[in-house]
Amino acid sequence: MKSKLTSVQTEQPTQETSSLGCFKTTKAFEILFHKARQGLSIPELELLERASSSAMEETSNLSDTIQGIGLSIDEGHHNLDVQTFLFYLSSQLDAIAGMINIGEEASFELEARKNMTENKHTAVC
Repeated sequence: MKSKLTSVQTEQPTQETSSLGCFKTTKAFEILFHKARQGLSIPELELLERASSSAMEETSNLSDTIQGIGLSIDEGHHNLDVQTFLFYLSSQLDAIAGMINIGEEASFELEARKNMTENKHTAVC
């Protein structure tokens, strides 16, 4: 099984960005997981593995929020700052993608450790 985690892609830095590019939650998750991967215990990996299913709940919450705004607009309440809302949506979707990625990476690491343990037992027998 091959890891889906790709190297952190850098963007062209501007005055507002660091050498790693604009802040993205998914990028932060990737950096942190890459640094911590080998030191995580099995229970910690199992906890992170559940991030994928938590992302489903976050997606549902985001859907409810968008529906509520749509209903509000339909009822004539037009006090929506579209730019702020779009930044909010982008941030939420990025966080959800990061949760899914961390869940998959934790699952990959658990499987790799399981296979390593099985191979050690097989070699001893």
